[in-house]
Amino acid sequence: MQNTIKVHQFIEFSLSQFREKIENILEGEVISICGHIDQGLDDMIRRDIEFLKKQKGELSKRLVVMIATPGGFVEVAERICRVFRHNFEIVDFIVPNHAYSAGTVLVLSGDNIYMDYHSVLGPIDPYFRNDEGQWIRGAGYLRQYDELIKESKERDLSDAELLFLIKNFDPADMFAVKQAMERSKELIKKWLVEYKFKNWAKTETKKKDVTLEMKQERAESIAEILGSISRWHSHGYSIPMRELRDGDIHLAINDYGEKEELSENIRRYGSLLDGHHYKRNTRCALHSANGFTRLIQ
Repeated sequence: MQNTIKVHQFIEFSLSQFREKIENILEGEVISICGHIDQGLDDMIRRDIEFLKKQKGELSKRLVVMIATPGGFVEVAERICRVFRHNFEIVDFIVPNHAYSAGTVLVLSGDNIYMDYHSVLGPIDPYFRNDEGQWIRGAGYLRQYDELIKESKERDLSDAELLFLIKNFDPADMFAVKQAMERSKELIKKWLVEYKFKNWAKTETKKKDVTLEMKQERAESIAEILGSISRWHSHGYSIPMRELRDGDIHLAINDYGEKEELSENIRRYGSLLDGHHYKRNTRCALHSANGFTRLIQ
């Protein structure tokens, strides 16, 4: 037991070293989120930042959030964004590996996004928990239901298929998923205009003045693309930096892979934190200058 404690202490000391190096390079407070964007994470982040402010007296104007998440509840992501923006003027995101679903929505609330060739975002596909406590991917859930309903119009379903339909598809869950998908789109439209596009003054090729209407149209286009079930098919579809930058999404991304020192510290910090998070049996975890905080499975 004592050796285990010493190992955890050594790992958390190493995590702090990497975090401080990234803070010095990017000149901001650094916190890291691992795991599901689950109920309670928003409160944990609020307490952590408020305690950090009390300890330091004054925080940097910039917050840098490193995030690795399979997704979660979009309403929790919305509350997390509110906490960030209440306490910091600038909020940047680093995605060393992946940020799916509600994680993608949260990342798109950033002023700047840092990725490299290995990093990915994902389509809008809200998670929810069924009665057994299992995480269900919303878009796949709706797609399966729609396919069964379509088949029922073309042929008589078997007793087994009817039982499956009745047992596994709850109208309340389907309504909640559709509402979460629409809310995700609305947040992306709002946050991109308010934060990511706030300094977008000229178009890239023709150097025309960028109007508010142009920003709103671009944000709506990105939200609709990311929310297209028919396009992405899968919750886990990985959209790499190159596709985000150069495809029809056309989103400005900072490639941290071009900066050797920053890249090395992000990779080491992210890898160590990810492993520590899973070994400590957490559903989500937070690391900051206050140390490692976790929500247990």
